Amino acid sequence: MKSKTPYYVFNRQLLQKQYEKMVDLFEQCEVHYALKANADSKILQILHECGSKFEAASVGEFHQLTKLGVSPGRIIYGLPIKPEEMIWQIYRDGCHYFVFDDMMELEKLNRLAPDAKKVLRIYVCDIVEDCFAYGMKWEEIQRNLAHTSCFRGSIGGLSFHISHNRT
Repeated sequence: MKSKTPYYVFNRQLLQKQYEKMVDLFEQCEVHYALKANADSKILQILHECGSKFEAASVGEFHQLTKLGVSPGRIIYGLPIKPEEMIWQIYRDGCHYFVFDDMMELEKLNRLAPDAKKVLRIYVCDIVEDCFAYGMKWEEIQRNLAHTSCFRGSIGGLSFHISHNRT
């Protein structure tokens, strides 16, 4: 008898193949899988076995990954606005890779996670239609590069976020 409860069926080989394809396409970049896309532990385990890096947006997601055996060094913390307690807890637990979208967030990270790598999320909604906006706009990046020494010395990478929120 068939179950009336909805369920997902995942193809391990297809997931591995698609991950490898993404890594090959972006060979100059570090590819991180965002748990908010699907945090099913079986998917995360397959990607972990493939060598994936991950993006967590909560303390719970961070700990879900570490319980699977993912090294904190393979986790980027990408929540746009992070409470200070959260930054300190994640940093203390071994995550040294944070995304920031604005100068206030960078200043918090420099103070609370001084040795962490800070990754600037850039705004791409001006080149990608119909997406949800995250990131620092180009004009603000230029202004900060010209006038803020802590900005220039703090950027350890670039990131972008594309999310379509259609109803």
